[in-house]
Amino acid sequence: MMKGSALQRISEDIPRISNPLGLAAMGIATLGVGAALTRLRPSDREGRSQRFARMIEARLRSTLEKQVGRGEYGNVNSAPWDVDRCEVQVNEGFGKPTVVCFTVVMTVGGEELAEDLRAHAGQGLLAAAVEAAWRNPEIAPIVIEGKLQCGDEDIVDMRALGYSSLQVRPEELFERLGAPAFDSGWKPV
Repeated sequence: MMKGSALQRISEDIPRISNPLGLAAMGIATLGVGAALTRLRPSDREGRSQRFARMIEARLRSTLEKQVGRGEYGNVNSAPWDVDRCEVQVNEGFGKPTVVCFTVVMTVGGEELAEDLRAHAGQGLLAAAVEAAWRNPEIAPIVIEGKLQCGDEDIVDMRALGYSSLQVRPEELFERLGAPAFDSGWKPV
């Protein structure tokens, strides 16, 4: 137990606010900070990776419909694949371009395609996904790494589109696709 003099010294060391206006100001400030933190907290907002996945999936479904409409699959009247899911990871680094990695997993639809038609169609789909990622409304410039899979088998990756590696730098994307939508004035240094 503490003796009276020790307790008295501790209570003397604790700062006291005895001014009623100071107490009122601190109370209002506390309420304001609490309200601001509640408002600024992204409670129901999804992450950037999910937004990119939705954007790429929508673009792929649209591209599949256009490919079927143009007869790119020969006599087949429906798309040979369907978009099962799009797995996206947006990696932001300090002082480095953001890296957007995506894998689009397709399921086999109707009829089986000839190998050359399959490769051509896969390249068209991957090119559409790359362009959707590059033209995103959120961040620029970005590095893109992407591929299409059907089950466990890779259909196409970035090298099939003529890029030099699996991870494509912003300079190479700029050469093919122009400036990103987020920053139309951006040019590689």
